Amino acid sequence: MQEHIDLPKEYLRFPEPYKRLPRMKRLALKLAGLVLFPIYWIMAYAVRTPGLAFRMLCALKGMRLLLRERDFARAYGLLVAPLDSVRYFEFDFMWNAVKGIRMQSYLDVSSPRILPLMITGREKNLVADLINPDKKDLPATISLAKSFGVADRCRFHGSLIEQAPLQPESFDLITSMSVIEHIPDDKGAIQKMWDLLKPGGVLLISIPCAANASEEYSNLNDYELIDTDENGFVFWQRYYDEALIQQRIYSITGLPHHFQIYAEKNAGSYDRNVTQKRSDPYYPYWREPLMTGMRYEFRDRLADLPGMGVIAMEFVKPKPKSGFFDKKYPLYANKEHSMGRPALLGKRRTLCHRCIAIQLDFGRGVCGAPRRRLRTVLRCVLCDSGLEWNNCIAYGLPCAGYTSRGRGDRAGVRIHGGCEYRAACRRDTGVLRSRPG
Repeated sequence: MQEHIDLPKEYLRFPEPYKRLPRMKRLALKLAGLVLFPIYWIMAYAVRTPGLAFRMLCALKGMRLLLRERDFARAYGLLVAPLDSVRYFEFDFMWNAVKGIRMQSYLDVSSPRILPLMITGREKNLVADLINPDKKDLPATISLAKSFGVADRCRFHGSLIEQAPLQPESFDLITSMSVIEHIPDDKGAIQKMWDLLKPGGVLLISIPCAANASEEYSNLNDYELIDTDENGFVFWQRYYDEALIQQRIYSITGLPHHFQIYAEKNAGSYDRNVTQKRSDPYYPYWREPLMTGMRYEFRDRLADLPGMGVIAMEFVKPKPKSGFFDKKYPLYANKEHSMGRPALLGKRRTLCHRCIAIQLDFGRGVCGAPRRRLRTVLRCVLCDSGLEWNNCIAYGLPCAGYTSRGRGDRAGVRIHGGCEYRAACRRDTGVLRSRPG
């Protein structure tokens, strides 16, 4: 059941969809796109637009469709304008996050169809379930899957995720790109995905965000899945701030293993771009790579956003405990979990309830390493609160290890080789930053 929160509401009036252009004008527009898209594509590298490598893969798929199947319409879309706006960032995040994941079962919840089909095509033994409740759009997804040669390994569900016949804990990977914000019961959808994920599985989602949460209602009912109100408006989407993400998502999944924020540099540029696309039949979609790099940038904190942005998050579902602590430290055994991640245990611990940072004081570290007399300040980029740790340094987000002065990686964190909770401690993990004190 969705918790009721009275968020600020904004009612948007978009122009009615424009009529289809005459044939000769459409042909001239397509020819202009074929000539100009390589120029804007190359210029996008100068402004460091994310997702250009994935855009190259889309172009190669388009060339294959053109040469093998003579499918000019789909080939044009994949060559000239496969992505738009912040989709460049979202595709780049999820495509890179999927690399290295061992998976046999995969679920996608209403993401743009190119993502699940490309992932399925890359993993030869992968079986994918694709959910798309928009029955008008589902046939196009099935047709493109046949063109990509992956339709025989895909199961298509034309229903909501709550109605799909799927077994709990049956998927190694679940992706959902810019979908949760359109679901009225977003917390219920997250809970359903989390239940469908296997222990140790990965959940990748992206949602629009802002410094302050809000909801948008539109006069156009594009998907026809939600009824309009008495004034002719329908719920369109919500923007998430830190508090709303904590309540709707982190309360179920715990903190993300990895996240990134990509936001507009100047407030209002996204809304103007959306309005232009909906009203201008001559909109030059081939300029999107350059436009994205010029108008958007990476950010560290939601509270600092001048306008809208997108946050992409990677969650890992904890596996059942192996009894490591029960055997090695029976006096301190504890089965609690902290925000969905295994809680680290000790004689004495100090808990930052927003950062979920834990201070340990063992005679030896959790990895068996001798206790080191260190003083380190960890700062959470989510709430910007600092916590001083002394003696043995160990924590579960994003990894368990200890901090060493003058050694370790660039982030100041060194992971003990024998630690059972060892994980990749990347500088861009984004959950905890550490600085030697």
